[in-house]
Amino acid sequence: MVRVVNNDYRAPKQRAAKAKGKGVRGPGGQSPFHDPWAAPQGKATPAPVNRPATVSRAGTKLYLAYGSNLHRGQMRQRCPNAVALGSMLLHDARLVFRGVADVEYAPGEQVPVGLWRITAQDEAALDRYEGVGSGAYIKETVELSDGREALIYVMTSSGIAPPSEYYVDILRKGYRQFEMDTAFLDRALKHSWKRKEHDEYTLARRGRQRQSALQNRLAKMPERVAINLMKARASQIET
Repeated sequence: MVRVVNNDYRAPKQRAAKAKGKGVRGPGGQSPFHDPWAAPQGKATPAPVNRPATVSRAGTKLYLAYGSNLHRGQMRQRCPNAVALGSMLLHDARLVFRGVADVEYAPGEQVPVGLWRITAQDEAALDRYEGVGSGAYIKETVELSDGREALIYVMTSSGIAPPSEYYVDILRKGYRQFEMDTAFLDRALKHSWKRKEHDEYTLARRGRQRQSALQNRLAKMPERVAINLMKARASQIET
């Protein structure tokens, strides 16, 4: 499997602007998504890595997945024409859970994503699945060093909420299929319990999860987070 390492990712800094459907821009009005294969300024170029083979642009585009669309079986159902090309690391980005996976701007952090080649029909299916029409997600573009562009979907919600156990299992399978480090999932899961703060979107999603036989059970709270919560509650009772 081709593995691509991304050394210079810039995620959106202002979710509010994205929620209005406005692409977030960096200095000079440029996209915050920069060359994924260029070495960062002031840093040594990393060891050579393979890049995806050049593919025809006619009727296809590249797509970056970080959630359930890492799972190849689910992608076959949603996007039967999609082709898995490899994985890459997005820098200055963090994986978070808002009931489901999302990525947000986080200087110095990184998150792995799967790289797919998709058709226009696949993209239309992803738009429906992600809820672009309802405003749940917006579409951003990552500019690649060879002149190509990659599509990524980012949520407009800012809430933090743990995912279902079933959903996390799907992500773990997808991570293994793309040979990515599941430690990123574990950190995001811990964060979702430790920093849980619902908004309208995450509350609505949790309501739907409760009605689903597959999704009603949340992923387990990490032991250390549970211990800290119990200590905090005991301290409040004592005072």
